[in-house]
Amino acid sequence: MLQISVLLILLNLALCWLTQDRNVELHVDPVSLLEGERLKLNCRYKYYIWRSKDSVFYKNGKKIHAVWFPGRESSYSTKVNSTNDSGWYSCKIGGSESRNVSVQVRERFAKPLLRVEPAPEVFEGLPVTLTCTVREARTSVHFHYSFYRDSAGLEAVPGHDFMYTINAATVNVSGNYACEAIETVHSLRKRSDSIYISIKQAFAVPILIMHPEEQLFDGQRVKLVCWVEANPSQASLRFSFYRNGLLLQSPSDLSDYISESARPADSGTYHCEVTDGKLWKRSNQLYLSIRRIPVSKPELTIHPGKYLIEGDTGSLICSVSNGSLPIYYQFYNSSNVELYRELSNSTELVYNIGAINRRDEGLYHCSVRNEVTGPQHSEDIEITVIGEFTRTLSQRVTEPSVQGILLLRPTQSWCFVVEHRTLG
Repeated sequence: MLQISVLLILLNLALCWLTQDRNVELHVDPVSLLEGERLKLNCRYKYYIWRSKDSVFYKNGKKIHAVWFPGRESSYSTKVNSTNDSGWYSCKIGGSESRNVSVQVRERFAKPLLRVEPAPEVFEGLPVTLTCTVREARTSVHFHYSFYRDSAGLEAVPGHDFMYTINAATVNVSGNYACEAIETVHSLRKRSDSIYISIKQAFAVPILIMHPEEQLFDGQRVKLVCWVEANPSQASLRFSFYRNGLLLQSPSDLSDYISESARPADSGTYHCEVTDGKLWKRSNQLYLSIRRIPVSKPELTIHPGKYLIEGDTGSLICSVSNGSLPIYYQFYNSSNVELYRELSNSTELVYNIGAINRRDEGLYHCSVRNEVTGPQHSEDIEITVIGEFTRTLSQRVTEPSVQGILLLRPTQSWCFVVEHRTLG
């Protein structure tokens, strides 16, 4: 069967040759050439043509050029850019056609080869280098190179344009890559086969979570968790936390940040960052608002008790059960004269009266306020001062079950009334 097919092809070529008009000849220069060189075709008619005729050039039976000319010959010159320009060339003038002439275009250099290191599939954060090489080329050929991702041009390394480097690959640079070798003398271009480069996510973008999620109040415990959903690279991750862009916790293995007693000053915008040593990823932002607590009504107490012995020392203690710090304290006597004031970061404040005398006897109260609440006043409390005469007649009760002071207080009838005051 193969022999029959070959015979039929030869017979067909012979018939074509016999039917071609000897009045038209095609001259080709050269019939063997390299890519980038020029091919000259000259179509000659046996007789001089006084009136203009149509001259058509063909390659493998397809029209490639046409010209309207007078005289005996027409010419066509073209640059051959690849071996695809090889084939059978012919021409036709009027109704006369030349014989087919075989033209062979040889490769000046081979199609470039694209190499990817370390591999076409890597985790993000790693460097990736693309190298474009031409293995088969004539020694006199000089090249420039271009790189492409999804047909978009990329910039090569200056001075090393046969290389393209991605210093720290990210997921969004995945795509189909190719390179192109450009022969500078003849401006020939050849592109490599494309390679799909897949950059895999090393670890997920962190998510910042707050516990509790409801409104936070002054003094409440707050926990921030920097959560990474997936870590395909199984890298050792380190976490850091920020408030208003300022570092709160340096990179460590701890994925949470805890404030045992959050204050209004801790309010702000928080985020966390995660690193595997090669790349950093930043979380979403959370705004924490720590609300101040109104100060409660104060309670005023006397130390060591409301009965104070003349000459001893005593103090007033103003305290609150709750309230955001700092708290502004004020102490007053019965004439509403301010005795002492102080801004304190404590829920109680002590005012030392000093050595007690008869002038200290009377009613006292204190007031408190903070940035949330206006003045809150305590109930009045009375100080009773025991004089020196009474002091000399007092004695301690020594029984184990009762400890205190027996006070002998003179009455208008110069009798003494015995009172028992428990110590404390």
